[in-house]
Amino acid sequence: MESGSAWPGGAFHPANGRIGMPEAFRFSLKMPKSITHDSHLRRCAGEVDRFYDDIAHLQPKLAVVLIQLPPTLEFDSRSVRAFFKRAPRLPKTAVVCEPRHASWFTTGADNVLKEAQVARVAADPARHAGADLPAGLRRFAYFRWHGSPQRRFDRCWCESDVESRAPLCIVAPNHVSLT
Repeated sequence: MESGSAWPGGAFHPANGRIGMPEAFRFSLKMPKSITHDSHLRRCAGEVDRFYDDIAHLQPKLAVVLIQLPPTLEFDSRSVRAFFKRAPRLPKTAVVCEPRHASWFTTGADNVLKEAQVARVAADPARHAGADLPAGLRRFAYFRWHGSPQRRFDRCWCESDVESRAPLCIVAPNHVSLT
């Protein structure tokens, strides 16, 4: 399950929702847009620290922190390296990045994400060539399937939808279990 970091009444706090969750259940949480879209990953260390402080109690159910970037954010190796070097990490919680600007789908950007121990999201529909395949840190693959050829948020995925995408998961490099 994936959730945004905003929650009615303040910071995301699904601790009450843990009651009745299956033992193996895990979820991902998006980093706030104020960090990704407004600050563009720059001059936001205090806000990043507060975000991680606010979510630390969600372990062990929190499996992934998703950093979805705006379509206008071009890749800049210096600011990306600085952001990921400074950002805290939670044990057994992967960090994945979903860039949406074409400049992120290069060998150079891929290498910077690998260095930073960050996986790149495989997205469907892909906005750019290669965006449909996982990259960056290769020991974890994160797929965001919104539907092709057009994004669809108004339906549930049926078994045939999942089966048609299963080969992508099989060829994804060594998925890491976070349990």
